[in-house]
Amino acid sequence: MASATMIQDGRPPPAEVRAQVQRMTASDVFATSPQLSAFLLFVVEAVLRGQGQRLKGYTIGVEVLRRDTTFDPQIDPIVRVEATRLRRAIERYYAGAGIDDPIIIDLPRGGYVPRFSWRELAAQAPTPELVQANEAVLALIALGYKQVDAHKAVHDLQQKGEGEGKSAEELVKLVLKRMAAGR
Repeated sequence: MASATMIQDGRPPPAEVRAQVQRMTASDVFATSPQLSAFLLFVVEAVLRGQGQRLKGYTIGVEVLRRDTTFDPQIDPIVRVEATRLRRAIERYYAGAGIDDPIIIDLPRGGYVPRFSWRELAAQAPTPELVQANEAVLALIALGYKQVDAHKAVHDLQQKGEGEGKSAEELVKLVLKRMAAGR
């Protein structure tokens, strides 16, 4: 799904980013704080419209947090405080309701310009080979081998192509055979 709609630079397209913001602001994390929802929507829309350079403390204070035009972000920390609250809300969202969402919206510290990216699906689901290798390492450790030696032995087998398609049990047998032969 993600790759079919991906734009050239690898970032999610605007329509999908907007849909992600809607999912986030409809969640329980944001439902109790319309101010955080407004903050998120404002900064995301600014970037999507190519106006990320406008995202300064003064602009957010006046346009989102309803401060008057005499607002001074150097004196009043409200924008920094709300940005911190927003970052925490985003973390809570992705740790809960958004754990499987395909798009990640992040607000890096030190600024107010959000980043949009695809969730790394490959990192969530280990390959069958990795699962078998991990099980082999655990079995070797249970047999009394040092963790580092077990990892190295299984890794060496995989690097040489000898562990390809093997079950954990077969990997353990190969490692034990190599160790017994002194290789």
